Amino acid sequence: MITIRGLQKTYASLVAVDGVSFSAERGTIYGLLGPNGAGKSTTIGCLSDLITPSAGSAMIGGHDVVRESSAAKRAPGVVPKELALYEDHSAADNLSYWGAAYGLAGKELDGRVQEVLEQVDLADRLKEPVKNFSGGMQRRLNFACGIVHRPEVLLLDEPSVGVDLRVAASCSISCANWRRKAVASSTQTL
Repeated sequence: MITIRGLQKTYASLVAVDGVSFSAERGTIYGLLGPNGAGKSTTIGCLSDLITPSAGSAMIGGHDVVRESSAAKRAPGVVPKELALYEDHSAADNLSYWGAAYGLAGKELDGRVQEVLEQVDLADRLKEPVKNFSGGMQRRLNFACGIVHRPEVLLLDEPSVGVDLRVAASCSISCANWRRKAVASSTQTL
């Protein structure tokens, strides 16, 4: 599901990622652990095709992120470190936007939005603007946006940044319950 071989990313003379290799099959949660500046977010960025690797290869769901970019982008659910939410829109609108971006529509999309809101304990706030949410609620919605389309691969970039232990545990439990998925998660803490 996830395969990286000799991944490198350089910015002029700065080496951000230097020869990283790993693989994660279905049912595997792979952790990228390291301090700030270790290249964790850059690695996740290369996997999600937001950053082009300088060398090496990265594959998601059997698709090379450089040579088969369109197919590779459809496979993962991405939960970025920075919130990817439209604050003036409701939780349901945010999920509908991301679900539609991945090809969900109609009753399937509506049902999935409700299901995911319940999963992250925000169903009672579905019509409320995200700007009214606490930081932890926004983090849960950010996580929900990454899973709304039922991805086979989940890429989490420091998903516990800025969240309390209950939210972090809830997201971890959701990942652990994904026995048929491959997960790569970056973090500074265990």
